[in-house]
Amino acid sequence: MSATAYDDYSAFMSDKLNALLERLKAHQRTLILAMAEHDGLPAGSALRQVAELGLPTANKA
Repeated sequence: MSATAYDDYSAFMSDKLNALLERLKAHQRTLILAMAEHDGLPAGSALRQVAELGLPTANKA
């Protein structure tokens, strides 16, 4: 694979990975917001889903 082809593929994959990361963060945020709507502690399975995504939960403005 030539350097140019590799760079094109690398940029393409970078865009795909960034898009995937954004979808995962959106899903994680949806889960957290759903848990926040209820009083008390969320179910362990809900917490596990958020943790398994392994994404930072801090909101970067």
